[in-house]
Amino acid sequence: MFDVIADWLAVPFLHARAGTPPQRIGLAHPSISPYGVFSTRDGREVLVSIQNDREWAIFARDVLARPDMAADPDFSSNNGRVQNRAAVDAAVAKRFAALDHDEAVRLLVETDTAFADVNGIDDLLTHPHLVQTGVETETGPQTVPAPAAVRDGERHVARRVPALGADSMAIRQEFAPAPDR
Repeated sequence: MFDVIADWLAVPFLHARAGTPPQRIGLAHPSISPYGVFSTRDGREVLVSIQNDREWAIFARDVLARPDMAADPDFSSNNGRVQNRAAVDAAVAKRFAALDHDEAVRLLVETDTAFADVNGIDDLLTHPHLVQTGVETETGPQTVPAPAAVRDGERHVARRVPALGADSMAIRQEFAPAPDR
């Protein structure tokens, strides 16, 4: 997992190595604009990612209802949008604040815009793709997210979670030096 994340950080890595590390900007992206989280009128958060100028032109016209921004030299290129991130983000935030979540998602799907809902732990509890498994604990049965690994078409079946110290003796015996040493 470490190697995957390190690979994802290759561009910031190169900037940092050259002496210009990117500043922390939350879920925004240092070299793509717009890219970030915006709140809809009903308080839901959506992460939006515009990957290129063609996507921007469609997004500005059909999602923001601001075709003027697609033609404006300050916003027509990604470099311009990054330099003018505050104005871009303000325009996106204003538009999303006027849309309900479902309406924003409909527009994003229709325009083939990359986006994702920003979920909290409560959303995980009710997520339709969450697979849960039962596990026996010292205090009784608990339901937890199932391990992700699937082998031979089967998920790992959880076993009991031992009470604190329950297996101490067995572990000590397993790792004790052999009597002939």
